[in-house]
Amino acid sequence: MHLDASNVTHMGALAAQLIIAAARAQHAQGGTLEISAISDRAGRQLAMMGLTPEHLSEGAP
Repeated sequence: MHLDASNVTHMGALAAQLIIAAARAQHAQGGTLEISAISDRAGRQLAMMGLTPEHLSEGAP
């Protein structure tokens, strides 16, 4: 599954949780979740939560 985040202007905790759940579901089915083109602002918001786009793609701990 591919998630194009180029139009994301805000990344809150609930959105991050949803993406993590989707990544875990994909991994459970043998797939992957790839996130591309995340904006600097959304990346900074993830960083404030201790997350990165890679964490989300991997289904975070």
